[in-house]
Amino acid sequence: MRIGIEARGLTGARGVRTYVENLVEGLIRISSDNEFHLWLTEQSELSVSPQTHVLPLQHELLLPFWLHRALPNALHKVELDIMHFTKSDVPNRKLSMPTVATVFDVIPLLLPQTQSVVRGLYWPRAYKRVDTLSDHIITISEASKKYIVEHLDVSPDQITTTPLAVNLGHFSPSGSRPSAVPEKYILFVGRWD
Repeated sequence: MRIGIEARGLTGARGVRTYVENLVEGLIRISSDNEFHLWLTEQSELSVSPQTHVLPLQHELLLPFWLHRALPNALHKVELDIMHFTKSDVPNRKLSMPTVATVFDVIPLLLPQTQSVVRGLYWPRAYKRVDTLSDHIITISEASKKYIVEHLDVSPDQITTTPLAVNLGHFSPSGSRPSAVPEKYILFVGRWD
């Protein structure tokens, strides 16, 4: 199978980068029979070596052109069996192969006041494209799945939840809880943006 992955998240320093790295490395590790093609906005180092296609993105404001014109034109030249979009958006036209989109959350719809004017205009349209143009959605939690169903009008059957996991190469249990940590506590790991 020839699998395409839109991997522009590899150029960032956020959690999406870790997700995309682990996705690509994990897929290649467990399915050596498949051929992987990554589309990036700039070169990135991975511990695995899939076929990499770099389509430069000169400025973030040109992302619509990159996603809706440059990338579909490049995909047209490579015969893929499936294409995975990793950053909650897909091209604005149906592609010739099935598409999967990862939607981490719908915070821009739940908390629009946290978004800049540009992002406030971008995200509702991006989510609508995912809703109408992708064949399947992957999300990271049952709570995100619930919000996607409610706010994007997507059938629960069209969504697969794949919870994020700890990378034991970076983190490992120490065996005991530090004494300064109370018996009951709430741990929040995230960002407000």
